[in-house]
This record gives sequence, C-alpha cells and structure tokens, in this order.
Amino acid sequence: MLNLARKAVPGVEFIEGDAMNLPRDDNSFDAVTIGFGILHVSDPISVLAEAHRVLRPGGRLSFSVWHGPPIPSVLGDLFQVIGRHGDPSVQLPPGPGLHDYADPEIVVAALTISGFSHISHTVVHNVIETNNADDIVTLFMEGTVRGGILLRSQPPDALANIQAAMIEQIESKYGANSPWKLPMPSVVSAATAI
Repeated sequence: MLNLARKAVPGVEFIEGDAMNLPRDDNSFDAVTIGFGILHVSDPISVLAEAHRVLRPGGRLSFSVWHGPPIPSVLGDLFQVIGRHGDPSVQLPPGPGLHDYADPEIVVAALTISGFSHISHTVVHNVIETNNADDIVTLFMEGTVRGGILLRSQPPDALANIQAAMIEQIESKYGANSPWKLPMPSVVSAATAI
C-alpha cells in the first residue's frame, strides 16, 4: 500500500508506523483520516487517543468502517457463510467486532473519552457490481485484511464450500441473474479535537 501511495502521490512523505503509537509530535496535524483501518487494531481506543494527541486543538478526525445490520451487506452475507461453512479453528487476530465502530453509541463513547466533540456519522451506500457471483469471494480474499486472512487460511474443501454457498446466497438474496449490484454500506464518523 505504501509503494502504491508513493507512486500515486510522489511529492508526499509516507511513513510506516504503529497507529497505537504514532511517530509524530503532539499537535502536529490539522486532520487525521483512517480508511477502514480501525477494525484492524487490537485497541481502537489507543488509536483514537493517538489521533487526538497528534491533532491540533480544533483538528478533525474522520474514519470509515463497514456498516452492519440492519442494513443489508454482502460483507455480512460473506461472514455468515464463513461461519456456516468455514473451518472453526481458523481465528482472526485480536480486534473489535466487525461492525462495532459502525454503532453510534460505541463511537460516541470512544471518541468522547479520547477527547473529541462535535461527533457525526454519515452512512454511505456503496455498491459492488459484478456479473460473476464467484468474484465476491476472490474480491474479499485478495482485497481485504481480516476477510482475506479468514479466507486464505481455510482448508481447500472449506473454501470450496464457502464459494458455493456464497454464490447460492447472492442468487437467492439478490436475484438469479447478473449483473448484481451488491450492497456494501459503510459509515464515516467525524469529530473535532477539543
């Protein structure tokens, strides 16, 4: 990801670091963004506290996460299919629940104790369009962190069962004929550093 970023924006400095211990001074930034990253850390509160530490007073934080129920989501469908057909011995590294940080109550509490105010949430109705239902498992296996780990770690027979069940799930829930427009909603939360 860093190599791609450096090629795409050559005039910007990109640094690899620990989100729970940022290699930057206090009050260094006007804004901090976290694109779908809060789900991949063992201690999200530490990440939010570090974002607050490096922000100047009045600085803005925004982060995105995948939305959960009650809004339909192909990601939720996939995790249900993995739960039914995957190898239960395959475990993910520590982290929050898949949709915890889409819950406004959790987000407001976490941001408030981390020193933020003026908290907002915006639902974004993303859609994945495909002509091949089997593409969805490959997309998540190659293009996501936690879902990718879970899928790549499956024994071949379990992965084949997941793929078959996911095709069946898509066809029964979203229609038998392609192209499919599969919901993949997200939530963007924003707040101001006090």
